[in-house]
Amino acid sequence: AVGFLRRNIMVPPMRAESYEQLSRLMLERCDALAASSYCPRLMDVPVTQVFAEDRAALAPLPSTVFDPVR
Repeated sequence: AVGFLRRNIMVPPMRAESYEQLSRLMLERCDALAASSYCPRLMDVPVTQVFAEDRAALAPLPSTVFDPVR
């Protein structure tokens, strides 16, 4: 997956003035790639639709903060 993303999102190399701008550019490219790609298991369904369905099925985060130290 790393090679796929490098070839499809990071080529040609991006130029940005800040990390925030670089993050925005990469997110835009990821969103465009997801909108133009189809799910391998469901050939007629775009990745964005499958992701939206998965996101809707996620459980909410707990309301209490996790304390990793006992």
